Amino acid sequence: MPDLVEENLRESESRYRALFDSAPDSILLINPDDFTISDANVVALK
Repeated sequence: MPDLVEENLRESESRYRALFDSAPDSILLINPDDFTISDANVVALK
């Protein structure tokens, strides 16, 4: 059963990453503790 849970998590993370990377809008993930940017999609970098 843990293998199924891990596989589902990997698939979910893959779908999230694909949406994040292909979004037409800027997406920034900001750490609320120190306001550093922990991730940004390609559109935000432009």
